[in-house]
Amino acid sequence: MPPGMPMPRLPDDLARYGGLAFQMAIPIGLGAWVGRILDARWEMAQPWWTIAGLLVGLTVAMMVVWSQFRS
Repeated sequence: MPPGMPMPRLPDDLARYGGLAFQMAIPIGLGAWVGRILDARWEMAQPWWTIAGLLVGLTVAMMVVWSQFRS
């Protein structure tokens, strides 16, 4: 790299967005997991608790993303 050129920010951006991906995956996965447990516990014919858990997890994940980009 020539002297005086700024370093590329690619590693910083990859770390930021990679961390954001994990912050999104955890609430969605936890919501689905809890929903599956509730569906199995009450022997539901349709996976309504799983769907509800996914939606709650997705909502929490979007709130995390929103708060990260606001700051």
